[in-house]
Amino acid sequence: MVGHEKFIQILHQLFYGGKRPAHSNPILCILDCFPCYSVRYFSADLYGVVLLYTEGMAICEDDWENLWCAEMPEEFVTEGDGIEIDGLTPLEDLPMEQQVRIKNELAALPEEYLDVLRNYGGGEE
Repeated sequence: MVGHEKFIQILHQLFYGGKRPAHSNPILCILDCFPCYSVRYFSADLYGVVLLYTEGMAICEDDWENLWCAEMPEEFVTEGDGIEIDGLTPLEDLPMEQQVRIKNELAALPEEYLDVLRNYGGGEE
């Protein structure tokens, strides 16, 4: 047995008693065996894109469409810029009323504009 095949077999034996078919890809196997780890725990070196500045915060979105916020002065924010997620606050940690206001502001932006920000940054508005 090749090294990673043995590793996969051991993981599935430990977590599923060998009753589930193993993924042939070791990364998928690890993600399958450890479902309690969300993107939030793997986000230390991940980046998001700034979609909006409101209420004294930059509102960012990562590749999994999770929203994050960071309090900062407006002069340091450019919509469409990339921003490191490490240290940002998940939007769901804000008070519900504030979450609703921010989501409503995002929903009011044209989808084409958001697509440009997500794919090309702020220079192509």
